[in-house]
Amino acid sequence: MDRSYWLVNSNRSRIKRFIENTNNKNQFFKYMFIDSGKVTS
Repeated sequence: MDRSYWLVNSNRSRIKRFIENTNNKNQFFKYMFIDSGKVTS
């Protein structure tokens, strides 16, 4: 399972999720995927 980290702004209208790529075969670099979005209700 990949690790994920969340960043939410103070008024909770925007979010970002950072996901570590653990399936990377490169031993010298770490890669992350970044998802961003807007919260709607």
